[in-house]
Amino acid sequence: MEFREDREVIDSFTSETLERLSGIEVSLLRIGQDAQPFDDVLNAVFRDAHSIKAGANLLKFKNVETLAHHLEDILDALRITKTLPSEEVLNAVIAALDKMRDLLDDLPGSDLVDVSAEVEKLLAPGIKNRLGIPARTGQTE
Repeated sequence: MEFREDREVIDSFTSETLERLSGIEVSLLRIGQDAQPFDDVLNAVFRDAHSIKAGANLLKFKNVETLAHHLEDILDALRITKTLPSEEVLNAVIAALDKMRDLLDDLPGSDLVDVSAEVEKLLAPGIKNRLGIPARTGQTE
């Protein structure tokens, strides 16, 4: 049996991913307002996005992986440039987080859902150029 067919594995992935998505959202919305150092916050949310991407890759949930991959790129660029997320970045990230939550509601059918609008927001030229992220296609590498 494949991992993605194991209900216990899927339930664990879903639970952990929902927790990570909430952590990313809360941390980004509060960044700069807490006493916690900026670098620590960005490192933590980057690791969460990376873990989501890795789990989705292992389980072959391509849409979750794609969104997490582009989210990871944005978070990495914020880490490297030491830039606070703009309203445009926050809106794109929150849209991606919300879409990933929707995908988790029906993981077996998640790869049939159109995620192009969320990917386009994450790939918006203004975001990519401002953060110095190299242009790529909408697919993960």
